[in-house]
Amino acid sequence: MGTNKEMYFRILGAIPGKKYFVVAGAQYNQNFYNGLYESKPLSFKRASWSVFTYQTLKITPTTQLTLNGFARFNGQLQFYELSSFGALNLSLNQQFLNKKLMVSISATDILFTNNNRFSLSEGTVNAAGYREADTRRVGVNIRYNFGFRKKEESNLFNIESPDKPNNP
Repeated sequence: MGTNKEMYFRILGAIPGKKYFVVAGAQYNQNFYNGLYESKPLSFKRASWSVFTYQTLKITPTTQLTLNGFARFNGQLQFYELSSFGALNLSLNQQFLNKKLMVSISATDILFTNNNRFSLSEGTVNAAGYREADTRRVGVNIRYNFGFRKKEESNLFNIESPDKPNNP
């Protein structure tokens, strides 16, 4: 039983552009915990950094390359201390047939870095290990817009106007 406080600071920036668009940011987390574990006082303070980015390059008017990723340094999950980990993802989108057909090819965790070592050392509990999940994926997505649209109601709330007579 105890109390936990978390403080964080985040900075985010973007550079908009017609051909190249980038967003990048960083976040610093500081966790403070005071409580009891196995009827003994437990107090710790842990910090971690995260960085992330999203970038888009318009190669042609119908071709777009997207890169996004994150990295976390000295992370924390409950009382577990985590080693650094992250992921880098990439996708290529191409439009055809007057922008009605879009083909996307994507790859996630292309550097196979979304895994970490963990450790826990509190009271009589000492645990350590390695978490590895193969989050690498390659995908192809094909989307076609047939151009059909739902018939829109002109009356937003579907209420008859007062000047219309009631039909019995």
